[in-house]
Amino acid sequence: MVFVCFESTLMLVVLKIQGKIIVFIVLYLKWGAQMDTTWLIIWLAAAVIFGIVELATVQLVSIWLAIGSVVAMIACTFGAPVWVQLLVFGAASALFLILTRPFVKKVIKIKPVSTNADRMIGKTVVVTEKIGKNSYGAVKFSGVTWTAKSESGEEIQTGENVIIKAIEGSKLIVSKKQP
Repeated sequence: MVFVCFESTLMLVVLKIQGKIIVFIVLYLKWGAQMDTTWLIIWLAAAVIFGIVELATVQLVSIWLAIGSVVAMIACTFGAPVWVQLLVFGAASALFLILTRPFVKKVIKIKPVSTNADRMIGKTVVVTEKIGKNSYGAVKFSGVTWTAKSESGEEIQTGENVIIKAIEGSKLIVSKKQP
């Protein structure tokens, strides 16, 4: 990232992202109190970084922080002291989060990703290590030993056939197979 200032009201920002050069020209004005260009650059860099993080995650995680940075940069442009800029950043970020998050959650629906482990549910397996009352044992599925727990909390003996009902983390939840 390169910052080049011309006079006191124009700044050229050059970014190189994934081999592409992006140029921003920022025009800012001094009104009233003395403006601190260091903080203007900090807020601009924060907005760009939060924007890049947002583009990388696509989960609307840091967009509110990017917006808060822009609002703080505007406060800096008007000569606000640093403590006011920080307050404006926090308040603007929180406000945009509170106002837009419910709407965004309705519009963007993230579907759960199905994994290969889902194919195990409903399959019959054999208990290889006794499953105690409310404790773990083991079953074997496709040559791999898995930790297993009884769905009902009942005891299941070694050698019994069980059905895989669910997967919780790396553990299988099983129930006795009815004859």
